Amino acid sequence: MSQGFAFRGDSVQESVWTSTYGGKGPLQHNPLPSERRSTMSKELNDVAPSMGEVSTLFVALEVSGTSWVLGIGDPGQPDKVGMHKLAPADTAGLLEKIGKARAGADGPSRVLLTYEAGFEGFWLARWLGEHAPEIDVVICDPASLEVVRKKRRAKTDRIDARKMVRALRAWDGGDRDAMSPVRIPTVGEEDAKRLLRRRERLVKERLRHANAIAGLLRLHGVSIG
Repeated sequence: MSQGFAFRGDSVQESVWTSTYGGKGPLQHNPLPSERRSTMSKELNDVAPSMGEVSTLFVALEVSGTSWVLGIGDPGQPDKVGMHKLAPADTAGLLEKIGKARAGADGPSRVLLTYEAGFEGFWLARWLGEHAPEIDVVICDPASLEVVRKKRRAKTDRIDARKMVRALRAWDGGDRDAMSPVRIPTVGEEDAKRLLRRRERLVKERLRHANAIAGLLRLHGVSIG
């Protein structure tokens, strides 16, 4: 199930939107006509560097609960990064900006998009894989960009987006140290991990309560076995 995105009439997704974003901004629905939707998701973890052999539009997305900041790198001008601000989970706006940039850059044959693992999870990568399979998605490990971040004085979403575009371009050119991709799990794998983490938290919570109760009993001279 895609967090932060809903199809019309999906009350479950409406509740996810509210819990994730606090109901801020309009909930974006499927922006693509039915004839452009893929019936099957592509393999999300098959994206590999092109080594500069393919004309590529580089896209980076800095996500937060209040906005999305989109950076788009022109294939022919490595130092040029166009910046755009979108509402959170505005998938229609995202595809529109990418489409315009692609048309204005002599139609590069490939679009490569990255965002950091964390706040948004994996729903956007899955959604793009199903509804915009022409866009390759590489989710990056935020820690792999840490060295770059230490060199700057200020942290803003725009700076992050620009840095990610440059890191993505370097990674696609063969520099594996520029960023580290994160494997995109299946929904089933993610659900299983979520259940395991929840169980671990409950076990720790039970132990904490048991120790607190034992401590109170000892204060009153009650011994337990």
